[in-house]
Amino acid sequence: MQSGHYKEYDRTNAFYRAMGFLELECLPTLWDEWNPCQIYVKYISGDSGQREIKE
Repeated sequence: MQSGHYKEYDRTNAFYRAMGFLELECLPTLWDEWNPCQIYVKYISGDSGQREIKE
């Protein structure tokens, strides 16, 4: 989305993408042009991997 503004954002964006997040939207003027509001999303399964304990 807003890569290239400064390296901190580029590293953060790369981290979120590496963790499986998808870019949803960018609101470039919500705060200011050098601090765009970036919205990432990630699908979370209802199966958290926890097992039910049966007694």
